[in-house]
Amino acid sequence: MVVVIGSGVIGLTSAYYLLQDGHEVTIVARDMPTPVGEPDHDWPGEWASPWGGAMFHPDPRAQGDERDIQRETFRLWWELYHADPFTGLGFRIARDFYDETSYPGSESREKDSQNRMWAREFPNFRWLQDHEIPARAKQKTFGGHVTHGVEYLSASVNPWVYLKWLRTFLERRGVKFVQSEVTSIAQAVEIAGDNTKLVVNASGVGAKHMEPVQDSAVKAVRGQTLWVKTSYDGPMCSRTGKYYTYVIPRPQSGGIIIGGISQPGNFSKVVDDEVNREIVTKVDTICPDMIANARATLFEKGDGPLPVTSEFEGLPVIKKIIGFRPGRDGGYRIEKENIAGGFTVIHAYGFEGQGYIYSGGIGQRVAWLAATKASL
Repeated sequence: MVVVIGSGVIGLTSAYYLLQDGHEVTIVARDMPTPVGEPDHDWPGEWASPWGGAMFHPDPRAQGDERDIQRETFRLWWELYHADPFTGLGFRIARDFYDETSYPGSESREKDSQNRMWAREFPNFRWLQDHEIPARAKQKTFGGHVTHGVEYLSASVNPWVYLKWLRTFLERRGVKFVQSEVTSIAQAVEIAGDNTKLVVNASGVGAKHMEPVQDSAVKAVRGQTLWVKTSYDGPMCSRTGKYYTYVIPRPQSGGIIIGGISQPGNFSKVVDDEVNREIVTKVDTICPDMIANARATLFEKGDGPLPVTSEFEGLPVIKKIIGFRPGRDGGYRIEKENIAGGFTVIHAYGFEGQGYIYSGGIGQRVAWLAATKASL
């Protein structure tokens, strides 16, 4: 028996890979997705996975194992998407824009090309032509201007569908779900049963207080986004660096997530509309067609499954979102250790805003660690 603590995207995907290897799995968590067909909950922002922007945005600085982790996620999503149309996964063209703040030494396309070599692995990769970069993005906007960009086939996720799909997939194959808030590894083992041989700690920010882990490097990083109703069907867009921005379609939702902001040390659960105004302005700079489409969308409040709830800066808003990403000083943790009490634990937490893009590769590595005596 393996017990997984946490039912976010890392915990669920780890259970998926463990199941493929023949393990009996129990998932114990405070917050859980509901099964397919059951009503959703308004999940708290402390549980990050339902509120993630959730796109496949490969890190051009990734090397070695980190590249392999991201490759595996792309492979998994491609496989699931083509096997079942109801996963909440979607594929479409993505455009990434870069300026002098994106990465050191990346102020020109030539200097940036070596870092971006591995992105060429993804379907339909190409450099953007100058005329394809929006005019406002090339201006000195927010103190910096876009100098170049790339395009490739990428993926986006509707977490409200995908997490439910994963739970239902796992439950139908024998994985047990127990909703309970645990504060120690021993509690999770007690819930799962005496035959528990292994614990997967995918507790996110909970690892800060989980006994005996109590990882002081774990931190919550506040994010804020707008879920906007629109029929825009153009490319996903993102801008990295100081002027971090993204436009992420949510498959099967009739809407798009726009952001972003990263605020470590800010624990406010109150929506900051000044931040939202900045987000709208930044998005209008790199993806003006999306903003124009949304503003042309008929604004009607309703009672449907995803109704428009408000208007903001001329945009029909489904939801104003606040979430707290599970960050960690020094980077994420994926390793196996033996702890007091005789428990063997595989730690998989601290992915901040990269939980979705890392989920497949981390799930694979959790299964590898479960099958070996080694630690990564």
